[in-house]
Amino acid sequence: QQKQQQQQQQTQPKQTSVYTKTGDKGESSLFNGERKHKSNVTFDALGDVDELNSNIGVAFEKCRKISKLSETCKQLEWCMAMLLNVGSHVATPRSRSSALKLARTDVDVESIKKLERWIDEMQSKLPRLTCFLVPIGGEACTSLHVARCGCRRAGRTILKLPETEVSEACRT
Repeated sequence: QQKQQQQQQQTQPKQTSVYTKTGDKGESSLFNGERKHKSNVTFDALGDVDELNSNIGVAFEKCRKISKLSETCKQLEWCMAMLLNVGSHVATPRSRSSALKLARTDVDVESIKKLERWIDEMQSKLPRLTCFLVPIGGEACTSLHVARCGCRRAGRTILKLPETEVSEACRT
């Protein structure tokens, strides 16, 4: 029976832990294996991108309760997948990573253009803005406002990274 349990353990995929269990002493690894202190701006950027993704997830859950927002939900899902790519990109310094790791974490310029087209399309349906908006309008609307604010913060944090760390596509 013990041999059977060992065989089962070997065939089951390893469960990823939510923490490293290594006593990291305030350091963490980037995708290329490089270790940096967690106070490094790279981890601020990664945290902001992660928080943005979580806020979009909350907005998605609120939007999917509204049938006329089904297309918006598809776009939000796409954005969440793209943000995982952005996080991988930020975690892979462009000047100090292998060609393989760089290729695996590239931010696709066409995806950025796609997102910009969606924004332009949505904005064309709105009245011209003449003042700041108060972030109200229901749960879906307010959670999208929170995600918008997180997006702006993540963008500002990414811009603090050295130009050699992230591609121009990720800085736009």
